[in-house]
Amino acid sequence: MVALRASCVVVDEPLPTSRSLPWSAFAGAKVAMVVALLTVRYLVAIVRRRADVPYADRLLQTFVWYVFRLARCSLVVDGGAAFDDGALHGRAAIVMSNHASAADIPALLGAVPGSLRMVMKQSLVALPLWGYAMRTAGFVPIDRKNHVRALRQLAQAKRIVDEKHVHIWIAPEGTRSTTGELLPFKKGGFHLAKQLGAPIIPTYVDGAAELIERPGACVHVRFGAPIETDGRDIDDVIDETRAARFSHGSSGIA
Repeated sequence: MVALRASCVVVDEPLPTSRSLPWSAFAGAKVAMVVALLTVRYLVAIVRRRADVPYADRLLQTFVWYVFRLARCSLVVDGGAAFDDGALHGRAAIVMSNHASAADIPALLGAVPGSLRMVMKQSLVALPLWGYAMRTAGFVPIDRKNHVRALRQLAQAKRIVDEKHVHIWIAPEGTRSTTGELLPFKKGGFHLAKQLGAPIIPTYVDGAAELIERPGACVHVRFGAPIETDGRDIDDVIDETRAARFSHGSSGIA
């Protein structure tokens, strides 16, 4: 069974298999094909002047639905009240989670209510058409090597977060953890949250790595209480975020 947001899809047919490919390679090829098809749909929408954040949301949810259906996985979400207006006061948030697998992304896209996007590298922005498509879809480009451009992009990011109410996902470790243990935090994501005036929602993703290697797994996403950043010292925010201990899914994230 695949449970995504308010919908539920029951998969009764046998799991697709391949005699010549391991499951991870088979699933990766199928997902890559879906990503390519959805990308073409969005590019067509750009030509027809229909491309925007809500349209991209629909395509991303199709992607999430397909990934979980293919893997016959369920997605369980705890702590979704962290995104309620009473908790965020109508603001978008920076979602900070552990990061152990590429499957963390579809899990978070399915678990976070509303729009969720990622910070993208400047090298992707420079790609013809692709960079424009990513920007119109609400992804946030940040050029860390060009201070003037980065300031301009931060202003654009603030408009995306404030006006289009897009939540931003950041892995504070800066890379994937191969052991499951939480790595040292990098300050870049915390500076971004502070500059945007956005609260941080500490998040723990459990089981996403197994989704790729072992079909039929259950992916569990837990959200902690929002952590305010405005007017606070960066190191204090980092300490409070790390104290949530979302690398283990315990102590602070019930």
